[in-house]
Amino acid sequence: EPVSCADIAASDVWAQEWRDACLKEGIRACHSVPVAGPGERAVASLFLCFSEPRSPSPWELRLAELCARLVAIALDRDRGERALRQSEERY
Repeated sequence: EPVSCADIAASDVWAQEWRDACLKEGIRACHSVPVAGPGERAVASLFLCFSEPRSPSPWELRLAELCARLVAIALDRDRGERALRQSEERY
């Protein structure tokens, strides 16, 4: 499921190590969307980072969904190409 954090510094949900790493890099808020693989299983995450504490806008939420779909298509195509190459190498 998509997950948002409007203020990483104020959140007690994240592990201290992760929170410190984000803040060190100037990431104050984030939104993560799963990238679906075969069988709609999550195989990766698309991570939007914001430099100020805030929630993503409706446009940014939609953009993250679309980008996650594009990543899923690219990963699926890569898997197909790898399978084809392996098949060709066997023959």
